[in-house]
Amino acid sequence: MEISVGGRAIVASNDHRFLAHARPYWRQAHHLSLKTGLVDIGMPGWLPQVESEPYLAGYLAGVIGGDGTLRIAGSGKNGTRQSYLRVAMLASDQQVFDRMVRAFRMLDCRTSLCDVSTVAPPR
Repeated sequence: MEISVGGRAIVASNDHRFLAHARPYWRQAHHLSLKTGLVDIGMPGWLPQVESEPYLAGYLAGVIGGDGTLRIAGSGKNGTRQSYLRVAMLASDQQVFDRMVRAFRMLDCRTSLCDVSTVAPPR
């Protein structure tokens, strides 16, 4: 679903929720009408440089904070000797993965992909 207002467009799923003015409540996108007033949270009039180092570093921080694991040598079970950063995501999250790889490369960090879908669960 695409919602256009004042020369700007928002693309969202039908079940994405927007905060409506009336009795402030969350309303799914497919229930919006031209008469629905939405709460503006102050979207800036400028667009961020989404390929800049500061933006990508913030993007990494958000992805890692939400879906990541960071281990420092000796901090894991049985005194793990290896430090690593791991982010788990679905195969359908390819755009997220691609942006993470670009961000890590910009920061001169090595990346690798490990498909864990074939790994047997522990017994």
